[in-house]
Amino acid sequence: MAAVPSGPKSGPYRPRLDAPRTKYMTIQDQITQAANASGVPAWLALAIAQRESGYNNNAIGSAGEIGIFQLKPSTAAQLGVDPTDPVQNIAGGVAYLAQLMRQFGGDTQKVAAAFNCGPTCVANAVAAGADNWAAHIPSSTQAYVADVTGSLPTPTQPPTETVNVPPVTVSASPAPAPSLVTVQAAAIEWEPFAWGGLALLGFLLLRGVTRQVRQA
Repeated sequence: MAAVPSGPKSGPYRPRLDAPRTKYMTIQDQITQAANASGVPAWLALAIAQRESGYNNNAIGSAGEIGIFQLKPSTAAQLGVDPTDPVQNIAGGVAYLAQLMRQFGGDTQKVAAAFNCGPTCVANAVAAGADNWAAHIPSSTQAYVADVTGSLPTPTQPPTETVNVPPVTVSASPAPAPSLVTVQAAAIEWEPFAWGGLALLGFLLLRGVTRQVRQA
């Protein structure tokens, strides 16, 4: 976990150590109570505590992080808490989350990322990628955010330009009229048959006239 940020955006934020507790409250109950009192989504505080240590106050990180929220000694000192005490560890971890919630406008994905890689890391990612900031944080932090919040921001895509194509109407074209050459060729082709028919008709008429003359 990163050190507590300083500056006008974050400002001093001290953990609440005066919240009433009973010895029968579980760690999860204490985290929920502290989160509700500090304006931090309880599910986020619980998910981060689970991811950091599995709610184990005896957990020690590879870089010296301590307790349930894996507070660095320097971070705990800035928050004014004893990280080895579970009550103060929870108070300090939730106070740090409340500070990040203010800095990043309540964006729980950015808060989770900042808890893992530090607020400067996330601020630089937002400056570099705007809505696609998640592409500019370490892959380990991407996995952390997905594990804690259940998802990663989806990179935005430029809008697709829509081109309206007018409908094309296809109409049946009338059959082309036969050309003069085609008509003449057909007439020439049928001419012998026409003359033969006329000759036959004349022969039959002549034969009929001859029979009538003979009968008379």
